[in-house]
Amino acid sequence: MDLFMPPVFNTYFPITVIVNKPPNITNQEEYDSFYSMMNRLETVPGIRGDNRSLIFLPQYERYDKLSNSFSILLGEKYRPSFDNLPTWMNAIGNPPLVKYHIGEDNKTEVTSFRLTLLGKGMSEWAERARAMQHIRTILHDQKQFNATLFDCDSAILSIILTVGTDLIGSIAVTVVCMAIVCFVFIANFNAVAVITSIIASICYGGCLMKKYRNPD
Repeated sequence: MDLFMPPVFNTYFPITVIVNKPPNITNQEEYDSFYSMMNRLETVPGIRGDNRSLIFLPQYERYDKLSNSFSILLGEKYRPSFDNLPTWMNAIGNPPLVKYHIGEDNKTEVTSFRLTLLGKGMSEWAERARAMQHIRTILHDQKQFNATLFDCDSAILSIILTVGTDLIGSIAVTVVCMAIVCFVFIANFNAVAVITSIIASICYGGCLMKKYRNPD
């Protein structure tokens, strides 16, 4: 076994998104809006594009179009719908990807579904945190789909995003307080300046070590 193989997260890292208000694929405007959101998600830095996202819609649409092939041959314009979804789900073994029910008008209504984005270069926490922030921004812009990013490490990633600002503020307060204390006991401006610069350099060196050290 090669002990120097790169972490698998550098190549593939799954990022789960739950869509709680799916688009009505019969409505062209909602359909286009959803795929516009998908295009934005797949262009986030660190996300593999090229249609590598795991989402049921493209495969289902091909099945739905095939099921309506006779009507298409008769000249009818194809309009995608979820009417054939129960049959398709049964055919593929009913994986836990889509939640749906049959409405009063005997129409299939999708209530939520799961999609997975594939990331790359995610072996470091900082890269994951930045990617999650970009994804959340896009999902927030597309509120009509009520989509949510799910990650078990969300709390840690949120801390990583804010730790830089908090750390700088803490260092600044520490250096100022130490300078005041030193001036009270030493009362020599040159000596206080030297001590303060030493403390500041130690803090700066610690920041550099944190920046270039992989937490994993």
